[in-house]
Amino acid sequence: GGFHLAPHKDEYVRETVMALKEINPDLVIPMHCTGEAFQEIAAIFIVLAPGIAAAVSGLGQRFLGDKGSMAVTTTIVIAAALLAAWQFFAWSLGGQAGAADTIVLSRWFNVGTFIADWAIRIDALSVTMMFVVTSVSAIVHTYSIGYMSDDPHRARFFAYLSLFTFAM
Repeated sequence: GGFHLAPHKDEYVRETVMALKEINPDLVIPMHCTGEAFQEIAAIFIVLAPGIAAAVSGLGQRFLGDKGSMAVTTTIVIAAALLAAWQFFAWSLGGQAGAADTIVLSRWFNVGTFIADWAIRIDALSVTMMFVVTSVSAIVHTYSIGYMSDDPHRARFFAYLSLFTFAM
C-alpha cells in the first residue's frame, strides 16, 4: 500500500544514506521519516491535529489565555495546511495516478460479516480536499487573529474554529 514520490525513490534514498554513511560512519538517519511512513503520519496529523488543537485550546483556555489559544490553533492548522500542500503536490506531480492507501486507525464495529473501520483514505480526491480545507482554514485562522482582536471570547472562538476545521 501507500504511494511514493518517484518511481525509484527507495533506491535513491538507500544510495543517499550509503553515501552519507561513507562520509560519517556514526551518522544516524531516521529512516522512518522517509517515504510511505512519513506520508501516513502526515495524513494522520492533517486529519486529527485540528481536533486536538481545539480540545487543548478549549479546555486549556484558562492556562493558555487568548493569545496562547490563538497561537496553538493557528500554528497547528497552518502546519496541517503545509503538510496537505506537500501531499497534494507530491500526489499531483509525482505521478500517483491509481495509487491509493487506507490508514486504519481503529475498528469501529464488527457485526457479522459487516466490518466498519475508522480510517483515513488517501487518494486523489481526499488529498485534494485535505489541501483545500486546511489551506482555506489556515487563511481564516490567520485573518481571524486581527478580526477578533477586540472580542472578549477569542479563545473559545478559535477552539470552535479548529473544531469546525476538524469536522470538515
